This record gives sequence, C-alpha cells and structure tokens, in this order.
Amino acid sequence: MVLSSERLGLLATDRWSWLAAVLDWWFADPLTDGDGSTPDEIEACEQRAGQELPTALVEWFTLVGRRLRPVQDRPSTPANLQVEDGGLVVWRENQGAWAVLVDGEGRGSTGDDRFPLGPAPLSTVLHGMVLSDTLVAAWSGSRTGPLGQLAGAVRGGAVLDASAVDVEVVAGELAPLPVPGNPFWGEPPRGDGETVVRGDEHTGGGLEWMTATPAAFTRLGRLLPLDPARDAAGR
Repeated sequence: MVLSSERLGLLATDRWSWLAAVLDWWFADPLTDGDGSTPDEIEACEQRAGQELPTALVEWFTLVGRRLRPVQDRPSTPANLQVEDGGLVVWRENQGAWAVLVDGEGRGSTGDDRFPLGPAPLSTVLHGMVLSDTLVAAWSGSRTGPLGQLAGAVRGGAVLDASAVDVEVVAGELAPLPVPGNPFWGEPPRGDGETVVRGDEHTGGGLEWMTATPAAFTRLGRLLPLDPARDAAGR
C-alpha cells in the first residue's frame, strides 16, 4: 500500500484493521492516498450537512471516500452524503427500501423494524456492508465491488436450490462473521477471511457465496454443490 503515515496509522487501529484485510483478500488494487477524501472535501461535506461528522465517518472517508462506488446498494461519499431522520446516510438500498444511518455517537442502524440493522459501531456496520456488496459483485459476475475491481482469484456464485440440509451444513461448519447482516438478509454472513456465505431457508434466495483463494473454493466445495457454470471468475 502506498499510504501516508496518517492512513497507515488508521489501518493499524482496531477500528479499521478489517479494511486492510478485506482489501488484501478480495480486491485487486492496493489502497493509496488518492483513494481517500481530502480535509477540504470533508469540511465541505460537513458544511452541506450542517454538522460535524462523527470521528469514525471522517476516518472512513479519509481512507476510501474517493474509492467507494455503488454495486447493488449505494455507499455514501462526501459528495453525496445526505441527512435523514436526524442521522447521516452512510449506505442506501438501491430502491430506497432502507438506509443505514450514523448518529452523532458513531453508531450505525436502520431504525427500521422491517429491515433491522444495529445499532452497532459504524466501522462494524461498514465492514458488513462492504462484504455484502463484494459478495454481490462476486456471484453476479460484475467483478466490481464497493472498493473497486475484485482480485483475480475471487470466485462467487449462488446455490439457488439450496436445501435445509445445505443450510444446516453451512451453519455447522462456518461461524457467523462479527458483522451485522445486510438489512434485507438480517442474519450475519458466515465464513472467515477467505470465505463468505449468506442465506437460509427463510429468504427464498438460496445461498450466496464467495471465496478469495483456490484453497477456500475447494473447502467450500466439500460443503456445498458449487456449480462451475455460476463461478463468477469463469473457472
């Protein structure tokens, strides 16, 4: 990573160490200073919002404010950050069904019983949302996630006809990740640094999965019937 000491220091904190790991495992391009918003851009954002941004949100924009892009849902940037119901919208569903808001104390939530999420620390919420949209980029074949192009070894797919047994096997072998689930899915995804799987028998959407390495793909293939035709990497 080609980064200033300030950004390297942020990535070394407990709050943002997950971001360094996600970039290393799932994305093709390393983080650079040019991926982050400038102090002037953040100050202009605060002026438009009419309030100071929570520290965690300032740090997030400092790291990736220029790198963020929409996939299925839309992460906010300093240029388009909106105020809603007394909070700042950090991620919005593509049809506006839900929005993740951050309050002045740096906690993220939807505040919506239909699509529950949080309240939880903003960095944890953002971790979950990054994984969610990266998963969509992997299984859909678009190969472009919320932080850019996916790494070449990343594979993804969907087991559309996953059975209750498949779900039970995944639940027994893969632990829940320490992040909130996407508000639509509700439950946290399962996996580890190299594997992410989400879905259950109640969602009607089967199981969505992605792997970062050939070894992880092989391990997951022992648990689920991974269809090569649905391999987003084409392998």
